[in-house]
Amino acid sequence: MKELYKKYQELVEKAETENNRTYELISKKKSMVVRLRDQIEKLENRVYNYPSWVEVVLKPLAWKLSKDLHLPYEIYGPFGLSCETSIYLRADMQKSICDQPVYCLTVFPDFGKTEFCLEYDTGERTNRYAENTIGALNGGNKRCAPLPETYPEVLELVMKSYMEKPI
Repeated sequence: MKELYKKYQELVEKAETENNRTYELISKKKSMVVRLRDQIEKLENRVYNYPSWVEVVLKPLAWKLSKDLHLPYEIYGPFGLSCETSIYLRADMQKSICDQPVYCLTVFPDFGKTEFCLEYDTGERTNRYAENTIGALNGGNKRCAPLPETYPEVLELVMKSYMEKPI
């Protein structure tokens, strides 16, 4: 019997040694998988890293308006499906935009054209979407027009917003 026990014990030790080698291989492969997942995530982040139109286009415009009007600015948005974003220029940044006169420009990016452009809310409304529908609630009834090409025209548009809509 001792010989059988000994043979069994030798087989158990051999199996444990093989199992340990296999566990080490599994551990190495799992580490490789983790490293590969990290590499894939980094690559995916590079793919989804697009410039922000707010940072590249809107903030420099707001800064120039602020400089020319001698008023601080604040950007609200983007909001909703249309990415509606507004630049508010006002004298007192401690007060709400509802409690003082403001200059305002509300824009919508147009990603659908071959070239990027901004459109602005003309203040006119359409009846494209019925009241209280998703389209209406997301600004689909706002009449938009392309933002003027030149800065003086944009400044004139902003100046009109103050005269037409004092709060």
